[in-house]
Amino acid sequence: MINASGIPVPLDKIGEIVLFADMLGFAYDTRNRVAALTTGILKVATLFPEVKKLTIKYNAARAYTFSDTIAVGSTDMATVFDFAKDLFRCSWDNEILLRGAIAIGGFYDESQLILGRNNSYNFSSMPILGDGYTRASRIEKAGKGCRIFIDRLVNTLLLRNTMHYNSLKPFNNESNKLPGFLQPVNEYKPDERNLHHPNLTIEDVQAGFLQADMRLSKNIPAKIKERLELARKIGVFAWFQWELYTVSLFWSLTTLEMALRQKYTEVTQNPSDDTSFRYLLKWAEDNNHIPIDVKIMWQGIVTSFNNRFFIETFPEAACKQGILTSSNPTIKDIMELWGSLKEDEKAKFISGNRQIIIEEIPRTRNLLAHPSIANWIFPPREAIECYWQTVEIINHLWD
Repeated sequence: MINASGIPVPLDKIGEIVLFADMLGFAYDTRNRVAALTTGILKVATLFPEVKKLTIKYNAARAYTFSDTIAVGSTDMATVFDFAKDLFRCSWDNEILLRGAIAIGGFYDESQLILGRNNSYNFSSMPILGDGYTRASRIEKAGKGCRIFIDRLVNTLLLRNTMHYNSLKPFNNESNKLPGFLQPVNEYKPDERNLHHPNLTIEDVQAGFLQADMRLSKNIPAKIKERLELARKIGVFAWFQWELYTVSLFWSLTTLEMALRQKYTEVTQNPSDDTSFRYLLKWAEDNNHIPIDVKIMWQGIVTSFNNRFFIETFPEAACKQGILTSSNPTIKDIMELWGSLKEDEKAKFISGNRQIIIEEIPRTRNLLAHPSIANWIFPPREAIECYWQTVEIINHLWD
């Protein structure tokens, strides 16, 4: 980049492998002053020092950090790929999603052109210049999801150079730390079922969970928070494997059960081993740990409850009251009877939010835990809303 006399090399001879990476969701994290001073700054303060450490580890690379961007350049291709591997693994460990692109071309800043300096690491607002940087930036902006995109020219160089191509091998999870996460881009793609929702991105999925986390009470025990964290991480991984939305939902429900058992033992000083999930929810209702005005965040349980209402709940209650005389009523019989009731009479059969929670949440958990005919598969909205519902109820347990 800079020759021995400090004179810049002519631009047409400059060629480096360039990594451009951006934090996903940073615009939302800095949407206002409060968010910027908490989530946004925290991400920067967490990740950028790690970038500096990587620059020391890979001293053949130069790194620049500004706003939510990380730019890395080197004349050694393997160095950039290794840097990218460690950077993305580190960011994932800190729950920060990145999207990146690797291209080839010019990569320099104003200080190199004007002052002849070549610092290895720069916390700088200086503009980064060069066609390599510009191309990597453009490729990253055009992409979707948490991935590294590789320019065609770089890919061609990889195929021609076995040594550099082998530098991709560290992406194949040799440490088993992040199963299947760090793989070559051409092998690691979003689940196609997610792509059927044209306006859905991995940022949307992660934001759905993180917004619920912002509501978590500080009084919730650490073990409960740890399980919630795993439910959230599984939900984000579902971008790459659709069925993990269902796993995340199930983990949320079992976290709620764990929280209820812990609260029950705290209050009653009795073990909860022999109590059912439904019993614990009813106990929480009776002791006002679930308030009468508890919000329904998970619309799926309302739909399920309503579907069963006219098939099971209402006919059984109407038979007990003697207003439905048929021993084998049809849907037509049931709906005609319902239509004939006055509003105050209907109100006697309609359950509140607490009853919907008590009935449907254990039922859904049991269907997932003990599949009889087929596996249940839930879409992303169900997993996120279930997570919100879990947070809502757990917050009330320790408010």
